[in-house]
Amino acid sequence: MCRIDQENFMHAYKAVSEMKLRGGYGLTGINGVLLGNYPYQVPVQANQSDYPFNGAITGPNGSFYNNLANPTLEWETTKQLNIGLDLGLWKNKFTLTAEYFRRQTDNLIINVPYLRHLALGHAWVVPTNAASMAQQWL
Repeated sequence: MCRIDQENFMHAYKAVSEMKLRGGYGLTGINGVLLGNYPYQVPVQANQSDYPFNGAITGPNGSFYNNLANPTLEWETTKQLNIGLDLGLWKNKFTLTAEYFRRQTDNLIINVPYLRHLALGHAWVVPTNAASMAQQWL
């Protein structure tokens, strides 16, 4: 925050009783708690399928992947900018606040359906960095 009204050059402007300039910037990323420790990998479903051995089904001793991996998956990142001006005139009888805000989120993670015919009827989804989103106002 910068108090412009307390600068020496502002003493000549008697109508201005208060003038503050505010600003902030930040960059954040989604944490691993929401995605799990290794969201770019697919766990093996151990002992979850029947496997014929020696002409008989011996029980659930087969393992398989139940989805597809995405080794290029990245964290979602959000950049945020906030700039504001507070102005008071004539001993704060008239006040004005103006603000500009912008938030940009990149690498939004979306589960994208993937080649259903390769999955033999099972609809696989792959977590993918597939979108961005921006918000701003004045």
